[in-house]
Amino acid sequence: MNIDTYAAEYFAIHLECNFWDGLDLATRQACLKMAAADIAGRLGRSEPDPDSIPQMNAVCEQAVFLARYNTRINQPFDVESEELNSVGRRSFRTHAVPEISRRALMFIRQAANGGNGIARG
Repeated sequence: MNIDTYAAEYFAIHLECNFWDGLDLATRQACLKMAAADIAGRLGRSEPDPDSIPQMNAVCEQAVFLARYNTRINQPFDVESEELNSVGRRSFRTHAVPEISRRALMFIRQAANGGNGIARG
């Protein structure tokens, strides 16, 4: 099954279905293409296996994650600062958004461990 068809079925019953459906087609396809590259790279492959449910799920989760957070992912961190009159000023970094979705990582682990989610060894 191709990723576009798989994603349509996957997001039909996903909590983010309204968000995903609200994206234009070009954005959805770009997110799926970028997500496929991200997941394949994590698995040491040239592309995800279309017959692997965990890999396809990981691609979908990464795609919706990219759609929501792509602009923040590309920033190294957010700088916050505050100033108090006559006292001083301080700046600090807030946490950057991770590059891979936690749900995608869960599916990557399943794919790497044979699909059952149980680590061996």
